[in-house]
Parts: sequence; C-alpha cells; structure tokens
Amino acid sequence: MTTDADNKDDKKPAAPKKPPASPTRRLAVAAVSAALAAVMIVLTNVLPLRVTLLMFAAVCYYIAFEKSGTVYGLLSIAASVLIAFFTGQISSAFILTCIIFAPYSFLAYLMRNLYYTRRAHLAVRAAVVAVFAALVFAALYLLVNAAAVTIAFDLASLASRLGAVPLAVLFIILSVVFDVVFTQVAIRLSKLIK
Repeated sequence: MTTDADNKDDKKPAAPKKPPASPTRRLAVAAVSAALAAVMIVLTNVLPLRVTLLMFAAVCYYIAFEKSGTVYGLLSIAASVLIAFFTGQISSAFILTCIIFAPYSFLAYLMRNLYYTRRAHLAVRAAVVAVFAALVFAALYLLVNAAAVTIAFDLASLASRLGAVPLAVLFIILSVVFDVVFTQVAIRLSKLIK
C-alpha cells in the first residue's frame, strides 16, 4: 500500500506561479499606456500615418488590458481619450479611436486566446472580427450621413461611387487583415514588457 508521501516523489514539481502584479504596477502600466496612446492620437493631427498611429494606440490599450486587467485597461482608454480631447480637437482620428480602435482593443483582449494558427480559432476569430467590422462600418456610415462628419476621407462619396455593400465588404476584409497584423504586433510587444 502506498502513502501520500510515496506519491509526492512520483509527481513533477509544479511550475512556480507568477505572483499577481501589484496595484501600483498595474496602475503604472495603464498610465504609461494611456499617455502613449494619447500621444499617438494627437500625432495623427500632424503626421500622415493616421491608421498606423491609431493601430499603435490600440496596441497600447491592449497591453494595458493584458498587463493590468480589464478595469485598468478601461481606465487607460478613458484617460487617453480625455487627454486627446483636451489637448487637441475633435478630429477624425479622435472619432475613429472612440468608434473603432478603443473598442477593438478590448475585443482583441477578450479574444487573446484565439490564434490564427489553429483552424477552429481562425474561423471563430475571423467571424467575430467580421461582425465587429460590419457593426463599426454601419455606425460610421450612419454617423457620416446623419451628422455630416468627415472622417479623413469622404465615406459618403466612396459609398456613392462603389456602393455601400461593396465598400462594407472591403472594410470587413481589411479589418480581418488588420486583426492578423495587430495580433502579431501586440503579442510581440506584450512579450517585451515583463
């Protein structure tokens, strides 16, 4: 008959658990992420790399979510949007951040365990991103048509030339491609931060 003492020798030692980050560290990561994201949003008013800078702002939000948790991630988004609002103007980059990039970073955080390298994960993640992109396109289209807001390009004239449905399909396809790139960049940058 074996005892518990005999079974302890047969088991592999458990990997040491990573201690949870302290509230101070989580707040610091969220604050730095918010500051960097705010700088990216403000820089879009000066530099022509609008989507690239907004993508890096979304990566900052994603890192805040991953390293600090949901609450600090949401606080990071709120802080950076408020900083961008009070240091600049309500620009198209500000509107795109509020409608597309900030909600997308939270969605990407929720889907962080779905990888494009696995078929089942690929289908689910691409479908979720496609639905999100369709909803965002509908919101942008309604915003542009109802409020006569110009968003870095004339969405209404593009829709009248191409048609709203083909433009929406193109937007959805580009959103899935964006998600693939975003996922790779976010994973690599997140691993650099301990």
